[in-house]
Amino acid sequence: MPRLMTGFAALLAGTLLFTGAAVAQKSDTMKAPAPEKMTPPGEADPMRECDKMAMDQHIKMEDRALFVQDCIAKKMK
Repeated sequence: MPRLMTGFAALLAGTLLFTGAAVAQKSDTMKAPAPEKMTPPGEADPMRECDKMAMDQHIKMEDRALFVQDCIAKKMK
């Protein structure tokens, strides 16, 4: 029985070490999320500001995209 427990503990420790190494490696190679890659240069900051304004003004989700789009257009002029 002690051999079984020792083997199980070794297997568990190995699994945890492997998982930890995989997570650490993945965080080094993380890429930007899709919206950041698709946003044209110079438009990301106004988009964040407009989205924050929409949240502060409690605009409904259905209307938020149109509000943000109009707000960005005004800021980019």
